[in-house]
Amino acid sequence: MMCIRSISKLFRPKHSPSKHFRFHEIVSEYGRVLEENSHMVFGVPRSKLPHSIPEIKEAIIEVALDSLDEPQFVEKLRAGYMMLATFIDDEAAASCEKARLSMNAAREKNRPDYAEFAMASEEITADDTQDTILQEMRKNRVVFNEMLKKLKAKIN
Repeated sequence: MMCIRSISKLFRPKHSPSKHFRFHEIVSEYGRVLEENSHMVFGVPRSKLPHSIPEIKEAIIEVALDSLDEPQFVEKLRAGYMMLATFIDDEAAASCEKARLSMNAAREKNRPDYAEFAMASEEITADDTQDTILQEMRKNRVVFNEMLKKLKAKIN
């Protein structure tokens, strides 16, 4: 059962109640996808997202604005915004997953030489993929912080 405070947050004047509810729904659906794919640290297929990246970003920002009095929740939203960087082209994600599985198999067999071969055979390097995603995550963190700051200033 929703508390009165939660219900009142759904009805900010900026958006109609249905659009506002939709933002919360988008964030919730995205959260489920993050949870279901938590084992895929680098390279989640973009097709797994329930909505487009711009729609999810907008929804996260709007929900964060509604939750300014809940700093821990806003931190989780910030992390979710940053994690959008892990959703990459499906083909690239498939290559990353194959490389990850090969690396795991090599570790289990205690064969580092096999792991290097597996990475080369997929024509990707873990470092390049990781670096690209980490750069995008940092950029997303900065964008989230700046957007939230600007929007907070407009409210006050």
